[in-house]
Amino acid sequence: LAVARKNGVVELLNPLNGDALAAFKFSRTDQTVGAVENDPLVALHLFRKHAPDLTTLGTFLACTEKGKASVRSVAKENTASDSDVGPSSTWDVCNKGTLQFSSVDAGENYAMFGG
Repeated sequence: LAVARKNGVVELLNPLNGDALAAFKFSRTDQTVGAVENDPLVALHLFRKHAPDLTTLGTFLACTEKGKASVRSVAKENTASDSDVGPSSTWDVCNKGTLQFSSVDAGENYAMFGG
């Protein structure tokens, strides 16, 4: 289970008991101080694991209100140290207006963004 907080923190929780498995600050490398408040997360999707992976807790898609999307993986060794997430792919979904939602299809092959 993934939860995005208003302060820009993303938490991965155990769905059975609610224990926190990892927590990290969602940020982009080009953001400045206070940018999380100016461009909050509006969409978060935690992908299913299709094969046992001993190196990551999970991979998620996150998108901000201004249309900055990224796919990131959380490595298991990062959980205790509260360090940054692993490598990511980022792109701009839109360049005008604000993003209101995103949706990922059941097969997790396609994502739709709207606003």
